[in-house]
Amino acid sequence: MLARQGQAALDKNEFALAIQDFERARHFAPQNAQILRQLLLSYLQEGRLDEAVEIGQQALAVSPGDAESHHLLGLAYFKRGQLAEAQTELTESAKLAGNSFETHFDLALVLLAQQDYASAASQLETAIRVKPSSALAHLLLGRSYQNTNRSLQAIEEFRSALRIDPRIPLAHYHLGFAYSSLGQNRQALAEYMVEVLSQREVGPVIANADELDTVAPIRRPGSGEAGRCRDHAALTREHRVERIVEARDRGAEARLEEGAHRLPTVLGRGEGPRAEAARGT
Repeated sequence: MLARQGQAALDKNEFALAIQDFERARHFAPQNAQILRQLLLSYLQEGRLDEAVEIGQQALAVSPGDAESHHLLGLAYFKRGQLAEAQTELTESAKLAGNSFETHFDLALVLLAQQDYASAASQLETAIRVKPSSALAHLLLGRSYQNTNRSLQAIEEFRSALRIDPRIPLAHYHLGFAYSSLGQNRQALAEYMVEVLSQREVGPVIANADELDTVAPIRRPGSGEAGRCRDHAALTREHRVERIVEARDRGAEARLEEGAHRLPTVLGRGEGPRAEAARGT
């Protein structure tokens, strides 16, 4: 009864109430892996990370082969800034879960936060094979390729991201940067100009972690247990923006404005493609 009440509260995003019910249920069934997992998820959603880690460790002591508990514990460590522990748990989850987009994607985020771009690229490649429709995964894979001197592959990934979501923030900026790294300055300036215009249309680039929904809409809990456990995108908002996409790096806006001012001159000499053509590349 208590577990069902807790589940109903979790389904409604009433995380504090869910915690109360699951804690009471745990008192009567301390070795119930499902109750522990859902309590872990509730603490994570409520932002109570210390309790989440404690419950996650208990859940794995009861059921060490539970891929979702490894995954959620890894996210708790990630949000606490314990990257090595997060990597350990998410790696174990990936081994147990097999072809799980969320697990490979979140492991890539941890690796990106550690600037291990080659390993992050490998995880993102796996994630995209499972879910090729994720624009954000393509964008981050492009960033990983760019940081491992694979600019041509990076360009293809940025283009893929834009084909899936033409309005994904900063894709044109990163595409322009990739072109610039190859010495293709005309194409780079065109992409910078598109990014400037898109910012004027939709407002400033992401200013803080709470605005990540503009990059990847947060999935709300589903009716089933698997859907609820996989609803963890909200748990890593801060890292996806501040540590991964690096949308607010200090030089980005200056470079975009420079591109906006230089592009008309370059195009006026007939030396580059029109900005409209860059949208379709």
